[in-house]
Amino acid sequence: MTTFLLAIPFAPAAFATTGTTLSIALSNPNQLPGGALTATVSVSPINNLAAYHLQVQFNPDVLTASSASTPYGGFPSIFQAGGSVTVDQFGIMVSSGSPIPLLTINFLVKDPPGSSISELPSSINVFDADLAYDNPNPFPDPTTCVVGGASVPRYACADYSPPASWFTSAPIDIRSFFCHASPSTLNTNSHHGFTVTLECSVINNSTTTTVKAGAHWSWVSLGGITGQGGSGPVSLAPGQIGVLSTTFVVPPKVDLYTITAIVGYGFPDGTSTNSIYPFTYQVQVVTPNNGK
Repeated sequence: MTTFLLAIPFAPAAFATTGTTLSIALSNPNQLPGGALTATVSVSPINNLAAYHLQVQFNPDVLTASSASTPYGGFPSIFQAGGSVTVDQFGIMVSSGSPIPLLTINFLVKDPPGSSISELPSSINVFDADLAYDNPNPFPDPTTCVVGGASVPRYACADYSPPASWFTSAPIDIRSFFCHASPSTLNTNSHHGFTVTLECSVINNSTTTTVKAGAHWSWVSLGGITGQGGSGPVSLAPGQIGVLSTTFVVPPKVDLYTITAIVGYGFPDGTSTNSIYPFTYQVQVVTPNNGK
């Protein structure tokens, strides 16, 4: 009788390849934020599969696992805070030369889809897997996946990201007040500090949809000073106007700053998509003519 092995740390280098692989298929890898998608983990080929253990990882900032199931009556456990779904399935006997499903997970895409735009695309991957089947090696063949920007060993992976059009299609526009800095000119003898407020007056042009708007600013000076900051997300009802802002502090020395602002869908860390052309303007730090 084949003995099912409990999960042990992932160490694929210690075993030869078996020809058996896992895969993940997404029902809609480019679902819009707020929508649903399904991830299905399958195995192929397999001979006399009697039991299996799977642990699937996902980014809980981007996705919410709403439910999970197996074709064999198993009871997967969902750990949303840690971004994982685990199942131990026993009491089966399955053979197939083509992919057969082992685990199905239903996800909801968060809106916004992450704490930062840098979290996209977002990996759904099999972190751990043991198979009890006709092979002395309980591990399927590993692969390499990009998770959090790094290439790491996994047993299978698939990426979720909103459609490319989403990143440029936010119905957010800059109003006639545009984006500006206050103050736009400072002097090196200022007694009022050197904090500059950056603002963009925006409007939700949608007639039907509430939008979570954000703005992101970056700046570079002739003196080589660079920085960035953001505001958002702010919920704007159809037709609603809002002001997005951030601040930064300039050193008390003569310089000229070029500010670039983009507006679109906002993320909690202040990053945003870019729904229209970047808006550029300047902030000057000058020395008064009298030198005082």
